[in-house]
Amino acid sequence: MATLLLSRANFASLKKTLHFFYPSLRSSHLDESLAQSLGFRSYAAMRAAEREVDHDFPTFCVADERRFFDKLVKFGVILDSVVDNIGEKSLPEFRFHQLFPIVDGLKSTEPIFGRIRNYNEVGSRAWRTLMIAGINEGLKRKKFSLLFNGLDDIGPIHDLSELHDKNNRPPGSEIIFKFVAGLIAKASFWCMADGLIFVTVMLFKNSSIDSPMDSDSQVALAFGILVRSKSLFITRASIPGDNLFISNHELSALLADSNILPLGFGDGSGTAIP
Repeated sequence: MATLLLSRANFASLKKTLHFFYPSLRSSHLDESLAQSLGFRSYAAMRAAEREVDHDFPTFCVADERRFFDKLVKFGVILDSVVDNIGEKSLPEFRFHQLFPIVDGLKSTEPIFGRIRNYNEVGSRAWRTLMIAGINEGLKRKKFSLLFNGLDDIGPIHDLSELHDKNNRPPGSEIIFKFVAGLIAKASFWCMADGLIFVTVMLFKNSSIDSPMDSDSQVALAFGILVRSKSLFITRASIPGDNLFISNHELSALLADSNILPLGFGDGSGTAIP
């Protein structure tokens, strides 16, 4: 998949490129199918969202191939599909990230180097949930932008070792928000080189946001990195130890089964999470 910096010009660039690949598609069908691929119910809804964009904190929308083709099917358009080795049909061999950098404002949501992540294990899915929840909330509160433009309200760090010293830890940007099952979450962000953002998300079994947040009430901790260079995706941090702590199996299962979708960035998997 890929993510598009939402603007009228960038959408026109994407539409023009898709029309080159599928010249038989009607313009209106392409408008509606692309809008749905970007997460909007209609082309009109997308145009309304364009007018509300904050240019200091621009909006990115993940372009999902399955939503794109599903909408075309509703219009009665059947594109050539691929038959796999067990005889089942799958999506046509087209992926939005293949259009980078042809389309203006388009970024891949897949790692340029390294392996694509598979979220098969409970722990990895729980980590994904915590990372996405924290980053989504940071974006909603405009603590940073997915387009690195120097306006981030985040304390800089030069090396992850700076975070080990709790007494002299550089000030980052913190937010506190309500999470699932009555839990309270605290997310912290630090800006690194090349626009990378180091993210930590902690969960507490507190009854309210105003309750004390200490080690006795902490039930989960996850950390990772949001990449904002040529691609937009989350990845685990290259530091000693695991990137996830959860106090019990029930909470791990709850987090793993939470269907939280990223707001404009990828999860590093290269596929949509159902």
